[in-house]
Amino acid sequence: MNSADSIDPHLLHKDTPRDVLIGRPRLILPSFLSASIGADILAGNPQDQDLFKQLYRAQDGRYVLRHLPLTLSAEQAGTLSTFEIRLADFYTECDDHFILTAEFIPHQAQRYLAQHFQGGDAHIPPDQVMRMIECLESLAQWDKARQGSYLLINDTKNYYFYNKQHEHVPGLMLIEVARQAMYHYVYNYLGHQRGAVSISIEDLRISFNAYTESAYEVEVVVQQTHGLKRSQPKSIDKCANFYQNGRLVSRLWLQGAVIKLPLFKRMRSLNYPQDHWFTPSDRLPKNILVHHADSALQARLSLLSVLGVLVTHQAEGINWSTVTTVSLYIEGGGFLSLPVASTCSTGEPDQRVLVFDKLSKSQASELRETIKCHCFFAGQMQWNAGSSTDPLAPEQIVA
Repeated sequence: MNSADSIDPHLLHKDTPRDVLIGRPRLILPSFLSASIGADILAGNPQDQDLFKQLYRAQDGRYVLRHLPLTLSAEQAGTLSTFEIRLADFYTECDDHFILTAEFIPHQAQRYLAQHFQGGDAHIPPDQVMRMIECLESLAQWDKARQGSYLLINDTKNYYFYNKQHEHVPGLMLIEVARQAMYHYVYNYLGHQRGAVSISIEDLRISFNAYTESAYEVEVVVQQTHGLKRSQPKSIDKCANFYQNGRLVSRLWLQGAVIKLPLFKRMRSLNYPQDHWFTPSDRLPKNILVHHADSALQARLSLLSVLGVLVTHQAEGINWSTVTTVSLYIEGGGFLSLPVASTCSTGEPDQRVLVFDKLSKSQASELRETIKCHCFFAGQMQWNAGSSTDPLAPEQIVA
């Protein structure tokens, strides 16, 4: 896949290209336009007029995309492969003929129709598509939302979705593909900036019309559920249609909120009880530095809380009253150094609890974020704040 077809993982809330399941982002032009829309464009600047005449033809009181038939006789429809296209998804039968009624048609169906009836190519350069859409959006009477098309990247070696052998594309994979396509749509076509907002899913529904085969191309078309254009909305209501061999095989609806990042961070900040202790996950390096006097001791992080840390060490004869700070390394964030007010024993000779001093606002926030992202709840333990020599007393251990 070339660079024009690849998508930045960051836009999809992913960290590595390996986790990106969509590519080839494109926009879809309307299949047909009303006579009044065409008249407005033809009254505009010469460049837009020329492009419009290249892309659309006048027929039966409307303007039709150049490579799509507006009507098909029953005989013509009978020549189509029912494996390559389900005509009823895009055309409506009227007496002895079929008429184009789908306002937008996926690229794969457009390609098949163009090749079958014209022996030609349905490809339109992306810059021409964008210019035509911008021209339409400049018209007061145009209220349609953009339709985004994406190619599903079916990685059958994916460590999550293909952990067992499948003879079809797993449904869970389709859900993640739809989410990625919708997030790309939000950041590219709705005016929101990645990093300025967070998208929170509130409701998700999916309908499977058929199995999605692993051997054939899958095109995902994302649109506003009600089809109307919006700019920087505070909520999203989107639909993703999955097409394979010219037919709709699955549909997913997603509703959610678009929240400014500072507000989102405040909403997602948890005030952990002081007696709740957490085990670091594999994402949090266990080696930490304990600074004392004019030296630093390397210890192992065993438990973490908003109160302090429980470390395992091999130090002998250390004066624990000289400990000033403890430093944890957070991957992607660097060192988090926290002040230590006192220490206490646990009854084990190679363990020590380092109790934090008063933390700054930023230190407390980063500590809570570290616990939220990199730790698992281990149990509750009390510490007697009145004496630094009293050991921690475990109250509840959670398996």
